[in-house]
Amino acid sequence: MAEELIFNEVSSGARDDLQRATDIARVMVKEYGMSEKLGLVTFEEHHQAPFLLNPGYATDRAYSDATAYQIDLEVKNIIDTTYHHVRAILAKRIATLKELALLLLEKEVLGSDEFESIVRKEETEVRSQIN
Repeated sequence: MAEELIFNEVSSGARDDLQRATDIARVMVKEYGMSEKLGLVTFEEHHQAPFLLNPGYATDRAYSDATAYQIDLEVKNIIDTTYHHVRAILAKRIATLKELALLLLEKEVLGSDEFESIVRKEETEVRSQIN
């Protein structure tokens, strides 16, 4: 998201982050029942020993293709909603984002104390502008 905001493009480095986010969203829907449309139901797949598998199949799912489609829609909705939420947060805090990026270019690594100090400084500045 930061690359998109700053450079108007996304590099291939974001692939891993996107994959991890998608995996988390899928677990939220399938295993934790965190879907308003599908309800408090789990859709876990049954794993079989490799020698018992049909060729080309890694799991045996206990739900229909229609349900699989709904799961995919819910996962996409979580990713899309989160994308827009994060974009709004970063757009509001673009100055802090740039400050952190410059510091990372200089130091390569930031400790949590340094990171939190910069973020808190920005929050304090926003509060003082409101009052």
